[in-house]
Amino acid sequence: MAPKPSKARHDAVISEFTDLVNQTPAERMRSQILERLGLTEDDLKAMPPEEREAIEKQIADELKRQLTGDERQGQAERRYARQRLRPP
Repeated sequence: MAPKPSKARHDAVISEFTDLVNQTPAERMRSQILERLGLTEDDLKAMPPEEREAIEKQIADELKRQLTGDERQGQAERRYARQRLRPP
């Protein structure tokens, strides 16, 4: 017999599911884009304005690409993600 999940774990899963269900499709897409970039909303808030503006533009461009199916716009996001993975 499988062990019973803890009440805290159960509540966390329910909370995560509820948060996801309550997001708009655009909010879910934004979260996925941030995740692919290795960033969180808190990371964005902590960035200098110029850097945050650049990331917000990338997010907007990627949202547009996903909504319109334009693959060329996704190239900027992939370039940024590769740059973040390179050692300094």
